[in-house]
Amino acid sequence: MSGDSDVTVIRNKKNANNTQAKTLARGLAQLNMSQKELLLNIIAQQIFSGCDMKNGAQTGLTLQHKENRGTETDEDAYIKEVILGETKSKEAKLCVSRNSIGSNVYNPRNDPKNNTGLRMIVIDGSNVAMEHTQGRQFSVEGLKICIDYFVRRGHSVKAFVPRFRCKYGKSSDPNLLNYLERQGLVVYTPSREIKGRNCVPYDDRYILQCAAEFDGVVVSGDNYRDLINENKRWRYVIENRVLPFTWVNNMIMFPKDPFGRAGPTLEMLLRHPTPVTPQNTTSLLFNSL
Repeated sequence: MSGDSDVTVIRNKKNANNTQAKTLARGLAQLNMSQKELLLNIIAQQIFSGCDMKNGAQTGLTLQHKENRGTETDEDAYIKEVILGETKSKEAKLCVSRNSIGSNVYNPRNDPKNNTGLRMIVIDGSNVAMEHTQGRQFSVEGLKICIDYFVRRGHSVKAFVPRFRCKYGKSSDPNLLNYLERQGLVVYTPSREIKGRNCVPYDDRYILQCAAEFDGVVVSGDNYRDLINENKRWRYVIENRVLPFTWVNNMIMFPKDPFGRAGPTLEMLLRHPTPVTPQNTTSLLFNSL
């Protein structure tokens, strides 16, 4: 190879590095507080995991190294999609997305996700409805109040409810519940009777899977501690996408600071991050630090 070719190669590498740096800066500018914390945790885990390697071998701290191993971790996918903004082929998106939230999910249409504007709202129907009456009855009226709040804001809303609640005596208003289901606002999870005994799959798994798939917000007073270690993407939803509520008679209230004073506000939680343009990348990056 000639000297001129060597110079060309070096220049191409520098240009590639500059492009990657700009892409990284744009990604960092879009992160909220919880996402920055997650990124720092990932970096710390990678650093400390390298301390046990023998002979001073370097750890796989780059995405390229991990790709060469033939598998991609959830941390890799998070950095690529959220930080670097990289996209996969339609086939790869369908496979990785579905498998990462659970192998029991399949959507042949591969509907595009809404990554801008308002997030999807996934309501823990049983939790919201029972809290409205302080556990005395499944309140369909209370569930409708919660649904109406987010519909009026312009959100796509899905409230998950076990199917047996549409039977008479199992809720305050089965007809209203069926009406909400026909409107596409309520989603029934399976339930059936076997030898006089109700067989009801765990509806919390449906709720977390839906929120993880569509990057939505879960409305619930549940901490989901029993499911936090079952799936890494569910864990991220539990730690960063659950919105608690308070009932005062028929008035539902949501905290303006659902993660405390240092966390994202209610408005930030309910919206996807604003897309960054080259014109405002620099200012957004410095403002977020």
